[in-house]
Amino acid sequence: MRPQIKYIAVYQVAPQSAITYVAPVSSIEPWRETNKFVVNFAEQARKIGPIPLLKNGIVKAPQSIRYTKYERLVNAHSLDDIWGKLP
Repeated sequence: MRPQIKYIAVYQVAPQSAITYVAPVSSIEPWRETNKFVVNFAEQARKIGPIPLLKNGIVKAPQSIRYTKYERLVNAHSLDDIWGKLP
């Protein structure tokens, strides 16, 4: 999936519990001789949303990597709009 990643969004945990920033990715490179990677942004992250986690929503708080399309992210009003019902 690494070559397909164009943006990274930031989810802040409680008390915020929302996606609050997004940044375009310029590259993802291996970090030294480990199984880790460095994500280089094309520009500084910009504030969006917030796109909140709904208390009684379908989607639970993200615990690891989640993928979506940029259009779904920027048009979402909640995390349910991003991952609740996929087309």
